[in-house]
Amino acid sequence: MEELPGKIHGYIRDEPYIYGYYPETLPESMLGNVLGRPGRPKDDFRYLDLGCGFGVTSSLLAALYPCAEVVQLDFNPVHIASIQAFNSSSGLDNAIALQRDIFSLESGELGEFDFVSGHGLLSWIAEDVRAALFSFLRGSLKPDALVFFSYLTPRLDPRLTAFRTTLYRTFAAASGGSLDRLHRALESCLVLLQEGSWPGLGRDEARELLLQFMERSPRYLLHEFLNDDWCPIDPKELRRCLTADDLSSRFQYEEEGFQSGYCREVFGKGDVTKLLHKDVTRYSHYLECIPGKRPVLSDYQAPPASVGTDDKPAAGIYLHEGSSAQPLLLSSLSRYNRTILDSRLSDEKSFRPLAIAGAGQGLRLTPVQQEIIRAFLVGRVPTAILDQLLLKRGLGDAVERHRTLEGAPEPGSPELSLLEFLSDRIPYSYY
Repeated sequence: MEELPGKIHGYIRDEPYIYGYYPETLPESMLGNVLGRPGRPKDDFRYLDLGCGFGVTSSLLAALYPCAEVVQLDFNPVHIASIQAFNSSSGLDNAIALQRDIFSLESGELGEFDFVSGHGLLSWIAEDVRAALFSFLRGSLKPDALVFFSYLTPRLDPRLTAFRTTLYRTFAAASGGSLDRLHRALESCLVLLQEGSWPGLGRDEARELLLQFMERSPRYLLHEFLNDDWCPIDPKELRRCLTADDLSSRFQYEEEGFQSGYCREVFGKGDVTKLLHKDVTRYSHYLECIPGKRPVLSDYQAPPASVGTDDKPAAGIYLHEGSSAQPLLLSSLSRYNRTILDSRLSDEKSFRPLAIAGAGQGLRLTPVQQEIIRAFLVGRVPTAILDQLLLKRGLGDAVERHRTLEGAPEPGSPELSLLEFLSDRIPYSYY
């Protein structure tokens, strides 16, 4: 079949993907899911982000761990140029972004890695590309390593499959670049909807899905549904392939309901406990922050039972026992935080991941919270102006909480004082 314009190996390349932060791909999440408790990785690990997109997650990881080495890999030049500019502005000398095609990679040429992330990759690339990916991994993992993959399984909701089939057919029949093709495809789908002739879907179902997805970013639709080789993968077959390379499934989580069939799986090789930080005495407590819930503070040795099982990603924060963070780490986080808060993401509703001293993960921030954090980063507490901003956003409950800070001493270290602030005063119920 002749390849459509704007694609390479059947994958969209003439348009970038959307910005995204995926905490489930971080080493802390992989270790936490596999071990069933919080786990901080050793400081000098090597991490590979395959198909990294705009690299939001892996750049945050480089800021959290200045002694680690992070490699960000993608074949879209827009993604790589954006990452390189961001990493340079953030002073992330330990992160390197490479524009590479998977087919061009030789097994082991980038060295060996402790952690590998392949978020949203396997179900969206051709079978021969997957084979090249597995071949590359074969010589690119250390004896003890963890690999994260997310993919679609055959349990995918049939309505999504029917929706995608028709959208892709109209997309392939249109002309122009990928974005032009999508617009024409959506127009054709509207005609099908009016005629009540959407294959595999009733008129009401088709209307609901079409309207729902037309509200999403066009670039999301392109990359999520319109790659040529979009397909579910049988978990048993995937495990069979990876078992041949000594990788075994250690953790699997599959969505239910309308999102059924979307699977997150962590594969391990060797003794993964060797990936943990040896000096666990540095930490006394673990603060679990889950969107929509109050933060839970627990003893480091007895983490909350919800770790690795909740359906919403948690921000795991490791609290130090009466000690300040290392100067190198504070400097790294400060530069990163100022850059991420000032960066131009896809829209003002974007959740920007903030790096915090002692944090196992970044925190997703709403636009309101971004303004609050900016205040702390310049060494001041929230002001009346921020109170007005909160009122304007309908967060009246938050105003009283912030007023309790009036007259409080200015924090000596903004990032460290954020731990207390976020655990007590940020209205998580408004995520």
